[in-house]
Amino acid sequence: MLKILHTSDWHLGKKLFKRERHEEQEIFLESIRQKIRDENITILIIAGDIFDSPIPPTKSLRLFFEFLGFLESDDNSLEHIFAIGGNHDNGALLESPRPFLNPDFFKIVGTMDHEEYLNYGLVTKEGVLLCGLPFFRPRDLFRLEIPQAPSFDSLQEDLLYRLQWWLENLKKSFNSPDAPSILIGHHLFGSFQVSGSELGVGLSGLETLPLSYFSDWDILALGHIHKPQCVKKEGPSAYYSGSPYPLRFSESNEKKMLLYTWQENEGWTIEWQDIPIIRPLLRLKGTESELIQMAKDLTPQGVLSPFVEITLNEADLSPAKIEELRTHFLKFNFEVINIFSKSELRFEEESEHGEHIQNLSTEELFQLFLKEYDLAKEEEKNLLDSFTELQEVLRDSDALS
Repeated sequence: MLKILHTSDWHLGKKLFKRERHEEQEIFLESIRQKIRDENITILIIAGDIFDSPIPPTKSLRLFFEFLGFLESDDNSLEHIFAIGGNHDNGALLESPRPFLNPDFFKIVGTMDHEEYLNYGLVTKEGVLLCGLPFFRPRDLFRLEIPQAPSFDSLQEDLLYRLQWWLENLKKSFNSPDAPSILIGHHLFGSFQVSGSELGVGLSGLETLPLSYFSDWDILALGHIHKPQCVKKEGPSAYYSGSPYPLRFSESNEKKMLLYTWQENEGWTIEWQDIPIIRPLLRLKGTESELIQMAKDLTPQGVLSPFVEITLNEADLSPAKIEELRTHFLKFNFEVINIFSKSELRFEEESEHGEHIQNLSTEELFQLFLKEYDLAKEEEKNLLDSFTELQEVLRDSDALS
């Protein structure tokens, strides 16, 4: 029996309005260690966005690599850790410790910058094939030296052809055409639901990867979307595990991961696994008296005390009132990290996710900006695509600086 635990989007180093979340991340990783021991997990999948930025804080790097070391030295059933790079990660940084890691135990695929296909996968002793498709950009596909590549009228057709060619060669390299298989990816796949805190990763005309291109894989174990969800039941089965804890107030506190079990005579079993709430993120709205009563009545579940965002349904929000509300909530073990007045909510209804403007991503702010100009739909889309591509270029330059 092979038991594979699918997680993603840990975003180690993530802060919330300058509040450290390192303690939450430590607790989550310790819970993974415990789950591996308790349930005899064979393989741990981390489907991208291990870190929150291309240059993570030193203590986040230490936390991750110490975690890998603990898993290898623990008395457990774990045989492999398979991690891929996401759009927040620096793929080269992820791969840098490879010379010092046990290649039979660790499979870390940070980048898609060469054609050495055996670097992208492994075959377990049960004959199950696992391969990684890390986050990539159009230039990564254009680096592929494809013999007799046809010419195309559109960038999207060219990108899809190159991706399909790469996937076919990947699977051929393992000489296991009929093996049970999992592809680990970090992209936008098929039709999905966002949670509100993901950065768009459009591929300059290739907005989402068609699931039909992956029909010869059994399971797509996906990262990037923070809301846990099934994108497709079969042919292939495609699942986003989601983030293990809410990264912004827009996300639900209920988080999950996935357990894939392979038995030779029974095939695949797929089960959702609950992740205990570590630190709840709460959004509260009301008048001052209503909020004070809420603090008394709320009994949130979680290992750590909640972070709270307050919207005061009154126009007056003086420094004295802010301090009074913070102090009152602190008595009940709530840390208020944001307080907004009713007059500050001008953009709330305009936001796709119903969030205060200070909570929006850069891309969401640009979308609000475009709405002010009453542009044609195609023109608005082209500007948004260009803006997203510029973000990617800037992130690359930051990672290299």
